[in-house]
This record gives sequence, structure tokens and C-alpha cells, in this order.
Amino acid sequence: MTTTTPTFLQSLQIATQWFLIAPVGFVVEEVFFRGALDTYLHRGEEGVGWLSALFVSALWGLWHLARQPMPMGQLLSMGAGLIISQVLVGVPLSLWWRTSGNLVVNNTAHALLDAVRNGLIGAGLF
Repeated sequence: MTTTTPTFLQSLQIATQWFLIAPVGFVVEEVFFRGALDTYLHRGEEGVGWLSALFVSALWGLWHLARQPMPMGQLLSMGAGLIISQVLVGVPLSLWWRTSGNLVVNNTAHALLDAVRNGLIGAGLF
């Protein structure tokens, strides 16, 4: 069986498909992690609440770890990479949610990031 590198248009199609399935991510991830868990953990915190935002974002990274196919030898490095990347994305999303009370921006940002990532993976660039 031979493998071929996807064309730019095929990668764009992959990215578009992922962006369009955003409502699934919205219900499963944004509503649960930000709408419920972040709200619950931040409720008793004073100030901006960096600690709860970091904690929820790290959990979000571990949630993505379970969905990544990988050899067992890469578990630690993949887990660390996902936690770091999800904290970089998740903390601003938590702070936005707390300020605005609006998950639409979070979901759109999440969908866009997934679309770009999966388009790059489809193109063999990531």
C-alpha cells in the first residue's frame, strides 16, 4: 500500500470539516471544562483565579492525551506537550469565559485551532 501526501485543497477540506463539527466540541469540551468545571472551581477563588484556570487547562490537556494515538514510550513527552499547549490556549479561554460569560468565542477559537492543527496534520506538516 502506498501513501500519498495530501494536496493543499485536501488539507483545507480537512480543516473545514473540523471547523464545521465545532458544535460537538462545544458541548463536550467547552461547556463541561469551562462552563461547568471552571465555574465551579473559580467560584471560591479571589482575584483573577490563575490557579483554577491553570488546573482546568491542565486537565483539558490530559483529556486530549487520551484521544491521541501514540506508542507507550511517548506517553510522558506527549502528555507534557499537551499540558503545556493546552495551558497556553486554555488559560486565556478561561479568563475570557469568566469576563464575558460567553462560550461562543471559546468554541470558535477551539474550532479554529482544531481545524488548523488537523489541516496541518493532513498536509503532513505537523
